[in-house]
Amino acid sequence: MGCIEQQCANAQVYATRLEQRLVSAKEERDWGTRWSQAGEKFYAGRMIALKSGPVWCEISRFENPWPPFNYGSGMGVEDIDRDECIAPGP
Repeated sequence: MGCIEQQCANAQVYATRLEQRLVSAKEERDWGTRWSQAGEKFYAGRMIALKSGPVWCEISRFENPWPPFNYGSGMGVEDIDRDECIAPGP
């Protein structure tokens, strides 16, 4: 069990997943690279981090831990529950 899964299991902390919303981005951005450069890992190909994690401010043009993360990005977040947080694996 990795770090994020362990924290979710032990503290019952919930996480958030970055995902493409139904709205298309006006300008395509490489969110996977931003995610990696912020020091985060992918879990089963998904960008998942603790809600309290620093990645949310680091990927944001506005330095806020909530969407929008950039003008017209089309990206949003979805909360995931404890079971999904534990399940993804690397």
